[in-house]
Amino acid sequence: MRPLLFLIFINDIDKGIVNKLLKFADDTKLVCTVSSECEVNHLRSDLKKLYDWSVDWQMLFNGDKCKVLHFGYKNMSNIYSLEDILINEENEGKNLGVIVSDTLKPSSQCIAAAKSANKTLGMIKRPFVNRDIKIILKL
Repeated sequence: MRPLLFLIFINDIDKGIVNKLLKFADDTKLVCTVSSECEVNHLRSDLKKLYDWSVDWQMLFNGDKCKVLHFGYKNMSNIYSLEDILINEENEGKNLGVIVSDTLKPSSQCIAAAKSANKTLGMIKRPFVNRDIKIILKL
């Protein structure tokens, strides 16, 4: 019942938003192309609308978790804020378990996957004294 009430509660969050707003559970992402001063102003206006919505509904965004990720060489890399809270800029971000970098190169994702695989292999390897290849492959 609670997830349904939450969805009803945030149903109008994208009212008046010009750019694309992605919602998943309690995560909200504002996505847009920013290659002109007009588009920068649209983004800032959308951030203002989101902030006003959060104040009206008494459900403030956590400013420490808000991040900006700039893609592309022509991106203007402006500074953005939620009212008086400056939004920090990142070089990479994690979305539903996938690491996305500002260069769109998969190296960070590959490193994370290798680290996770090595961790799992270590958990399998440590408790077994017999390291017969047939047994290890079955594990």
